[in-house]
Amino acid sequence: MTDVPGAVTIAPRALRATVRAAAAEAFGASASDVRAEVLERGRSLDIRIATPIRLGPETVQGAAERSRARLLERAGVLTGARLGRCEVRITRCAPPARPRVR
Repeated sequence: MTDVPGAVTIAPRALRATVRAAAAEAFGASASDVRAEVLERGRSLDIRIATPIRLGPETVQGAAERSRARLLERAGVLTGARLGRCEVRITRCAPPARPRVR
């Protein structure tokens, strides 16, 4: 901490970009395919995400819940904010990435 008076403000655009990147990582999507909305509610942030999801051997619901939990963890760490509500809308499902054969 510092003894110099003042405040630090993080612009909503920066929060949105951070959450968007965390969502892309969590859901296995390209950041350009993810839409994010961040709403400040007092000291917490509410998040709304629309994203494609990369599926593995589990169901869409299972993959979405696992990815949502990963998003909440990562976004909380990156923003340093307490996260409130998190709504996720899956826009498309992609099969698991296949290893390239040489």
